[in-house]
Amino acid sequence: MAGQHGLRFGATVALDDGGSRSMASFSRNDREMSDLDLAALTSDLRKLHLDTLGAQVMTPEVHETLRQMSVYLTH
Repeated sequence: MAGQHGLRFGATVALDDGGSRSMASFSRNDREMSDLDLAALTSDLRKLHLDTLGAQVMTPEVHETLRQMSVYLTH
């Protein structure tokens, strides 16, 4: 679907720090991601991941709502 918007190149970064996981996808329209691009994206995602490690645990209701939104937006 991203290609329909001119975003033909992309990468996904995933982190797993002892059971806490983060994942993000990035795209661009002009070229493949370079190693420098991927290193910067990974660094930025790691900072966000670490900043949110101490965040309050979601209630089961919030978790279920986010899961439903995820399924809706990705399928």
